This record gives sequence, C-alpha cells and structure tokens, in this order.
Amino acid sequence: MKLDLTNIKFSLSAGALISIIKFGFISESKYGQSPRPVAVDSIIKEWRDDSLGCQRLRTLEKVKILIDTFDLLEKYPSELIDLLGKPNKVYSKDTIMSIRYYSQSICNENNNKTSDSLVVCWFEFYYPNAKINKCKMLPICH
Repeated sequence: MKLDLTNIKFSLSAGALISIIKFGFISESKYGQSPRPVAVDSIIKEWRDDSLGCQRLRTLEKVKILIDTFDLLEKYPSELIDLLGKPNKVYSKDTIMSIRYYSQSICNENNNKTSDSLVVCWFEFYYPNAKINKCKMLPICH
C-alpha cells in the first residue's frame, strides 16, 4: 500500500492558508466581543469620513454590508447613530423618525457641500415608531 502525501500536503497547506487569511483579515470589534472582518471597519471609517457624501464612498453595496453585519434594521435610532456617526438630517414628528445619511452630493473642489439642493442621493432609515427597534432603509435619489 502506497501512501499519497500530495493530498496531505495540500490539506495542511489549505489549513495554513485558511489560518493566515483568518488572522490576517480579522480585527477586534470595539462594538462587541466577537471579531469582524477588517473590511467592515474600513467601511465604517469611510462612511464617517465621507460625512457629506462628496467622495461618494457611501454606496448601496456598503450600506447593505453594514445592515447585514450589524443588523441595523433592528437597532434603536440611538444605536444606529452610535455606529454610523452623526446623520446629515433627522426628521421627527410624534413617534415617527427618519435618519438621513447623504451618499452622493455635488460639492466644490474642497469636498464641501454648498447647498441642500445639491444632494443627489441619500440613505434614509425610517422608523414608523422610534420607540421600537425596527426600521426600513430607503435609498433615495432625485
């Protein structure tokens, strides 16, 4: 009986590769005990850095990753703001609340938005009842 070491070497190499990938792309979460991919940390940093949407770093794909990773649609408004940072607009009437984050704005050369009329797109987190941790995310462009 002949032992084929090729498969064993591949298994060990695959295991080592998985370990390298796992530890190379995981960071400790400051929002909880479990680690999360570094890519999510960079999405949050970009989200906060592009506070006016001038750099167009806030994309639908990235907000979907944040929604899935942090279960954002099940967060209270204060928890959502703690994670995503200061919103561009907050609308509130009675128990209804809407939290707006600009995603695409037309800005001057210094990446400063000059007027609300120059906001092209935003993400709206709509709470029919802000006392309940349930919201909808609406991508809006005009």
